[in-house]
Amino acid sequence: MCQVCTLKTIAKRDRWPKPLEPHLEDVEALVNTAHSEFTQLKNAETNERRPETGKKPNQAFGAKSYQESAGIDGVDANLDRLVISDASTAQIRNSLIDTTRGLLYVVSVLEQERVSWWNSPAKQNQRRSLMDTFNAEKQKQLQVVNQKTANMVIDMRAKIGVFAKYVLIVELHELEGEERKKQQTSEKTV
Repeated sequence: MCQVCTLKTIAKRDRWPKPLEPHLEDVEALVNTAHSEFTQLKNAETNERRPETGKKPNQAFGAKSYQESAGIDGVDANLDRLVISDASTAQIRNSLIDTTRGLLYVVSVLEQERVSWWNSPAKQNQRRSLMDTFNAEKQKQLQVVNQKTANMVIDMRAKIGVFAKYVLIVELHELEGEERKKQQTSEKTV
């Protein structure tokens, strides 16, 4: 399991408040996108480091290729091997950075929604009525849901930070800086 895929595990770990559940679908979609981009990036980096032999990979050991053994004519030696240039690797990396920024943004939206859910008048009235009726068990359950949700958001941010630092070689605050600029410009247009 890659580091980004652990966000799905964190999201499924505990129960989320109902208003936050739609954002979990966004997290899952972005994680799937990030995983495929991460796989492409790793394949591209591996292909760039592979030394050129001038032969098809299986011909290095004296075996015929699938196309040759099947009798397919006109096989080009370069078709079996995908060599990705530095430009496309940079493009994949930039796309992965943008997807990671999107994940970071959705996690920050989750945190904002959690805070607004917890501080909403309906929840304040519910907590007040639970305190007035001395229903400590339900009050405790509500606080546990809030605390676990806060912890899952913190864990997601931490995983994104580790992924950004060690895979993308980008600090989390650099990703946030770009996201804050985007947020500020979108707030100005509204």
